[in-house]
Amino acid sequence: MSAKATVGHTTFETGKTKIAVPITGHTAVEIQEQAKAAIAFKPDTIEWRIDYYDEVLKSEAYLQTAQKSEQS
Repeated sequence: MSAKATVGHTTFETGKTKIAVPITGHTAVEIQEQAKAAIAFKPDTIEWRIDYYDEVLKSEAYLQTAQKSEQS
């Protein structure tokens, strides 16, 4: 049996490999720089590893960072 999940424009399927690039910055600036670099490689998906972000427990800070990164 084959399973499928679609996130944004990417469909993940059992047995089909996708390329994901992790964003592991500790600050908003690092995250934005890594996001721009990742986009240049045109991966199937970009994974923000928010557990690396220094302000992970401050919802206002991570929401602003997410919004800025989406605009990159």
